[in-house]
Amino acid sequence: MMHRRSFLRNTFLAAGAMTLYPACRQGSHKRKFGIILSTLKNEVLANPAGVMHQLAEAGYTYIEGLGRYGIPEEPLAAAMREAKLIPVATGESMPQWLQDPDRYIALATTYRMPYLVCYWPWTGDIERLSMEQVLQAAENLEQIGKLCHQHNLRFAWHNHDREFTALEENGRTPFDIIMEHTTPAYVKAELDVYWVAYAGKSPLDIMRQYQGRIGILHLKDMLDGTRERACPGEGMLDFASILALQEETKVDYLIVENEKNEKGVPCATSALHYLQQL
Repeated sequence: MMHRRSFLRNTFLAAGAMTLYPACRQGSHKRKFGIILSTLKNEVLANPAGVMHQLAEAGYTYIEGLGRYGIPEEPLAAAMREAKLIPVATGESMPQWLQDPDRYIALATTYRMPYLVCYWPWTGDIERLSMEQVLQAAENLEQIGKLCHQHNLRFAWHNHDREFTALEENGRTPFDIIMEHTTPAYVKAELDVYWVAYAGKSPLDIMRQYQGRIGILHLKDMLDGTRERACPGEGMLDFASILALQEETKVDYLIVENEKNEKGVPCATSALHYLQQL
């Protein structure tokens, strides 16, 4: 008898869209979008099959975060399969990565996810980051990225605002240092455009500077004035320019995110409708 996980793995493998890297660079009318489960985790916990159906009906293609947020992975994977949604990325923060990297390698391999992500590259206090801490983070990311590469997986790390605040000792940003001290074949960035803007930087400038090294874009908006997180289309970020530039800078996946909203499905639906019009 085939083990349930083996069955799910084979099913995802057979799905033609589990493909190599996506067709999100074919023009605005053909862009494909995904969503990270943190945006609607409470709804998914309560009704995984129903929410996956709603996301598919709305027009989503990809899901990020399978195996996270306390959501049982096999029922969710089955619901995704029924809705023809494709898992493309998951991962954890650096402490968890250092403790058990094989767990995430196995998860990505089982469900044919092309990307693994480190959502927080730090292991200690970051109130006053030092060059030593940043170089250690880069080394950790490099080793994990190399391991993923050996398993035919891509690896990216997720930024927040702190990575764009210059170090006191040399005036350089942790983001630039990490990207400089990691191998492009092993380590890409999962660029959260909200946190870039929150830090006072331009997402467009970062995308241009690191063309070819931004594997995933997290699309989260920022309210004018308060700078609070918002669903795409509710705030002030220039997503039309971001999406246009994404096509020439070889970004693989476009992922909607707003982990602080209280109504995940309405956020997901309105965000996708807005982005598809750009």
